[in-house]
Amino acid sequence: MLKQRKKMSEVAEKKSIDSVKEKYLRKLDELISFMETYLDKVNKEKVLEAFDLAYDSHKGIKRKSGDPYFDHCFEVTRILTEYEGDETAIICGLIHDVVEDTDITLEEIETRFGLKTKVIIDGLTKIGALSLKPKEIQQAHNVRKILISMIEDLRVIQVKFADRIHNMRTLEFQSHSSQRRIATETQKIYAPLSHRLGMGKVKDELEDLSFRYLVPDVYQAIKLKLEETAEERSEVLASIIEKIQTRFNAEGLEADFLGQVKSIPIIYGKMERRQKPFEEIYDTLSLRIIVENEKECWNVFHLVHNSMTFVPKMFKDYINSPKTNGYQSLHTGITHRGNLVEVLIRTKEMDRVAKNGLAAYWIYKEDGKKYVDDKKFEEKLEWLQHLVSDPDDLGNEKEFMQDLAHGLSGDEVSVYTPKGKLIKLPVDSTPVDFAFEIHTQIGMQCIGAKVNGKIVALATLLHNGDLVEILTANKQEPMLKWLEFVKSPKAKSHLKKWQKSTKLKDSIELGRKTLFRNAKDQNLDLEEVKWEEVLTKYGLNSYEHLLARVGDGRIGTEEVLRVLFPKKIPKITNIFKRMIAKEKRSEIIVDGLANTNIKIARCCLPIPGDTLLAKLEAGQGFVIHKHNCKSLSTAKTKQILDAKWHNIDDSNLFEAGFFVTAKNRASLLAEICSVISASGNNITEAILKTEGKLCESVFTVEVKNLLDLQAIFKSMRNIKGINKISRLDKEVKEYVKELKIE
Repeated sequence: MLKQRKKMSEVAEKKSIDSVKEKYLRKLDELISFMETYLDKVNKEKVLEAFDLAYDSHKGIKRKSGDPYFDHCFEVTRILTEYEGDETAIICGLIHDVVEDTDITLEEIETRFGLKTKVIIDGLTKIGALSLKPKEIQQAHNVRKILISMIEDLRVIQVKFADRIHNMRTLEFQSHSSQRRIATETQKIYAPLSHRLGMGKVKDELEDLSFRYLVPDVYQAIKLKLEETAEERSEVLASIIEKIQTRFNAEGLEADFLGQVKSIPIIYGKMERRQKPFEEIYDTLSLRIIVENEKECWNVFHLVHNSMTFVPKMFKDYINSPKTNGYQSLHTGITHRGNLVEVLIRTKEMDRVAKNGLAAYWIYKEDGKKYVDDKKFEEKLEWLQHLVSDPDDLGNEKEFMQDLAHGLSGDEVSVYTPKGKLIKLPVDSTPVDFAFEIHTQIGMQCIGAKVNGKIVALATLLHNGDLVEILTANKQEPMLKWLEFVKSPKAKSHLKKWQKSTKLKDSIELGRKTLFRNAKDQNLDLEEVKWEEVLTKYGLNSYEHLLARVGDGRIGTEEVLRVLFPKKIPKITNIFKRMIAKEKRSEIIVDGLANTNIKIARCCLPIPGDTLLAKLEAGQGFVIHKHNCKSLSTAKTKQILDAKWHNIDDSNLFEAGFFVTAKNRASLLAEICSVISASGNNITEAILKTEGKLCESVFTVEVKNLLDLQAIFKSMRNIKGINKISRLDKEVKEYVKELKIE
């Protein structure tokens, strides 16, 4: 590495790098040397390029600890090398925050480092448009995004774990409320996820760090007790190792020994379950014995039992029956000097898997990803694929987080098929979960179940050792109530897909009835019409998709009929002036009647081109809403009537509102106003709030119709830094409250 050190020094001198950067370059040199011990080759220039980008992007920025922000990037990278991260993972560790925190784009990342790096960084970048959402919703969306990205490339979660570990190591510099929030998220999501993925070392550290901040008094008390008794425990472990080592030498066996104290969270868990003080917890030690092959594992197992007093009830064979996360080892227990010691016997490869989890099955090649065992890897992630199988099914974040927590618990129940095949399911699973685990079709056609030879209800909880038989019928369909009690991600996923499919059928049928009824009311014949023009207008692939959109209200029947019969149904243009006092009442027809007493809803500000509904309000007459306005969800059916635009004057302008989130920068507002002005539209109101690198704003503009507004949106999306543009779904004053603008 002397040549490389010289090269690094030359680079530093050439670029006139400051002393701080030189210090980090020397550390990077050491990391690259370590990487070369487990990688065939390292593209040092690319790693250095990522280093430069990260350092320059975060230059001058400090963390709350007072350290340079880049120190976090570098430490994340160092942690990744501890888990033998490959070159791409190391690059991502260095630059994992540049897109989220700076003006660097994903496209720039792809140009400089390739598509794989871009995909990983995208998976790690939080969804900025969620800033006004409650923390729980932000968390659910961002976690879902990470999990979906992780299925495609496991390095996403490797980098995320390294990022979380370092943030937890430096959590002392955060406020008390932030400490609890971050520690809780770590304890409930990231520590269990690392365990589910078999990454034991990550899991242990995250559990320890989160416990430290969630119950600090208990943590410090147990830590003090451990320190006071450390010498005694060291002597016990040394005595055990010496005794076993003597037998090993006599038998010609070689092994590595690692004795350690169990983690503070595990010890506390034992105290709670047994309702015992620390002094009465005698199984706080473990001994790991590492050998070359599986045969030696069993030789060592018998030798340990012959050398020490062993505890039969502690024996577990995870070699022949691995855990679902891939963990393998022989577990047994021995007693020595009043201590109960857990002994773990495994091969070097098993030890590597116990440390790195599913990453141990993943091999990275320059021409793409490849697994040591494709099927084995996919089986380990199947539960996760089912959990996030419908990423568009958003809006029920609470249920998603509950399902995730249950899936991450790792608690399992082992049951058997009539032929004796072992099936592992989440704890509290039912015969329906079992049926879907056997085969999707068996789950879909399940009509009953036998457990241990007796007919049971499908909601019956299964227990370890149960023998389960599923009864099916060809014409049977699932029941929606099954979703109330199934626990496995696979069962939930397939039932939700079925539910969605059923709703689609219902929407198609409703759309058909609505469209044909309205056509009949206007003496229009739909039997011989050509639907291609309508499908093209809405970008749909089939007639059924059109009917489904009409059935669920996303496309109005009048819109469809107008396209099909343009000469018989007048074209709609515009309706009302910006101020409600100037509205022309005759330009909206409610339930076939013109000149009714109407008022435009301020919550959704409908404009020509929007499908309308009218809500009868006491003392106000009819209030006109967009058909999908959230405020209509609580209205009684008899209060809601159909409404439509009619006889619109092209000279009229109408107020529309929208919400924008963007990365804050100089001249951002000027560019937005310029785009709106260039489109020929006038801004009537603009409300902005900036906080750090985020800018959130509400605009109201005057437009002729929906096409005008869509043209504004299209032009604005070309402005650098714009994250999201969306129509208002509540009154402007409500957004002002949320933005906390005085």
